[in-house]
Amino acid sequence: MSANEPSNSGRKLVCYYQPTSYFPASRVPASTCTHLIYAFGTITSAGPGIAPPSSGQASAWNTLTSLRQQNPQLKVMLSLQKDFNLVVGADKSLMQKFAANAVAYLRKYKFDGVDMDWEFPKSSQKAYFATFFQLEIARIYHLGLCFKQVMREAMEQEALETGGDPLLLSLALPNNQYVAATRYDLPAIASNVDFATAMTYDFHLFVKNIDTKTGYNSPLYTTPGDNKYYSASAMAQYYMSQGFTASKLLLGIPTYGRSWMLSSSANHGLHAPAVGKGDPGPYRHLRGVYSFPDVQWAVQSGLGGVGVWSMALDDADNVCGMGSLPLLNTMKGALLGAGGAAHVFPDRDMQDKPTFRNRVHSTQH
Repeated sequence: MSANEPSNSGRKLVCYYQPTSYFPASRVPASTCTHLIYAFGTITSAGPGIAPPSSGQASAWNTLTSLRQQNPQLKVMLSLQKDFNLVVGADKSLMQKFAANAVAYLRKYKFDGVDMDWEFPKSSQKAYFATFFQLEIARIYHLGLCFKQVMREAMEQEALETGGDPLLLSLALPNNQYVAATRYDLPAIASNVDFATAMTYDFHLFVKNIDTKTGYNSPLYTTPGDNKYYSASAMAQYYMSQGFTASKLLLGIPTYGRSWMLSSSANHGLHAPAVGKGDPGPYRHLRGVYSFPDVQWAVQSGLGGVGVWSMALDDADNVCGMGSLPLLNTMKGALLGAGGAAHVFPDRDMQDKPTFRNRVHSTQH
């Protein structure tokens, strides 16, 4: 665990925050999550580096980082998702320049680190992305290039010498085992990140000619008839088999579900044929239904915590009568021992959730 990681037995409740009109940064609580990750910053070829924020982004960033005044242990990070192709490749000097500029940028805007959420590298970029992580984390700790096997020790030493907190480096891992195996050098990356969130959700969503049957969005265990890796526990076990220690691995949990337009109302069970995504709901006018968290498995399995997509999709307005952000607060109670009683969620539609994140559904099993 890095010197700047919070306590709570090292467990993390990592919350991705994506700004919306109904859940602005001013509504984000200071003490619910251990880590807040703003989604997303933008990579630019100018520099290369991270693009300057819009006025709205700058305001939100200032609001989020100011939450440390109420909760000094809170970590606020910036996630990057698109345009990695601009900086990740055979040109190591280009990656070094990006790393140097990115660190200065993160310090300028008072972030505690950066989250890499590239969806997804190509197979040909596998080695370059692993090298990129080594260069990025070396630059974060002002070490230049060095052997990855001594990286962690050098990082801790740098923090002791400077008296400051080192920046954090995290990664969002795909929910698809084939993509993970062919496009990521997992052992190399695992040794160079502080933590990684396995995006163990969106195992099923309607994709024309690819995924046209109903299925669980984020099952804890694999459903009969599905790919054996289509569950949170299966993907977590896979990543641990590839070099991620349990303490570094976070279980991804959605605050939303998925819905479908069925081929026939008479066939509405699991794996029922569908012809499209479900209609928008009456409250957020987005697609999907409420979900429930599988936090306790992560605790019992010794994982480092959970990563949540996303804060804005929880019930911030107490529509369900369970208080504001009931899913996040339930996770907090189960994960961090915050004393909150677990909610029991009734079997009814509550709030529709959007189709935000696209996933690669490989035909290879």
